[in-house]
Amino acid sequence: MTIIPNLFFVAVGSLILLQIAIAPAGRQLQAGDPGPWVLPAFLAVLMILLGVIQILRDLIRRRSSEALSTRSQDAIKSSQADMSDAGMTMLPAPNWRARIIFSSALLGYVALFTTLGFTLSTAAFLVIGISAFTGLRARALAVAAVVAIVASLCLGWLLAGVIGVSLPGVMLLL
Repeated sequence: MTIIPNLFFVAVGSLILLQIAIAPAGRQLQAGDPGPWVLPAFLAVLMILLGVIQILRDLIRRRSSEALSTRSQDAIKSSQADMSDAGMTMLPAPNWRARIIFSSALLGYVALFTTLGFTLSTAAFLVIGISAFTGLRARALAVAAVVAIVASLCLGWLLAGVIGVSLPGVMLLL
């Protein structure tokens, strides 16, 4: 695993926070109303934290793998073979291309949130995010679109209709 995709993840999160800090839209709302910037800011901070954690894990993993003897590496390979024989599989390493697409989609989500509104920007973000990890097959895109539309409508109803959060462009079915 290379450090470059994780650095990109941290950089995109930082750019999102910077965009939120300099964009004045949505800050002069009613007293006690956090505004539409809270969720993107939370996600950006989460991106930065997870990116830094991944960078640190990668550095520790590199340092420890250099310290392992060939004997230890043979033991690890045999335990992986035992796992394979038992029907268990190791999860593959995260796809850096999918991470970059997802980070770019999140940046676009933040940039277009006030313009497109909550429902449309959330649905677009979810479709792009899901398809980045599942692939661009027609069936996967159709499932991603249905999940994204249902999730953004339900989340919009929950936040705006039930909790009363003021969000731009929320489409309520009721």
